Amino acid sequence: MAKLVLIKVRDLKKLMDFLREKNYDVEKGSHAVLLDHSEVEEFYLRKENKLAGIMISHYITPYYKVVKEHKDRDEEELLRALIDVKYSREKWFVPVNPVAVVTEDQELVNTLNKYRDDYPSQEARISMERYLAENPGSRNIFSGLLARVLEKLSQ
Repeated sequence: MAKLVLIKVRDLKKLMDFLREKNYDVEKGSHAVLLDHSEVEEFYLRKENKLAGIMISHYITPYYKVVKEHKDRDEEELLRALIDVKYSREKWFVPVNPVAVVTEDQELVNTLNKYRDDYPSQEARISMERYLAENPGSRNIFSGLLARVLEKLSQ
């Protein structure tokens, strides 16, 4: 029977590195940028070429911060700022909801239960707090995504 594991994650990149250290392959799946400038993405977690679980994350990146900081400026300034971030060292992915993993693999559940982290930077934490304040309904995004994952696992 499939289990739903919800993990409080502050640094998605660190979680993926942690899973790779535990010999899981993390394969990107569907990805979308939402109208509020957050992103949702699914990841397939495999171990020894077998699907161990499907992970869904709803997150923001430095691009969210740039768009919010430049919302009242002209398009050229925004594009310049986005390019600057693209080539900067500021690379973070901060989930704005718990990361969801659907799995039947107890080893993966045990591994996920051991995971701990902190925000990759102060800017990331501030951006996440801003996102949650401006988007109180963001928790509703998961219901449709989880239904899709459960459908995939039942096939």
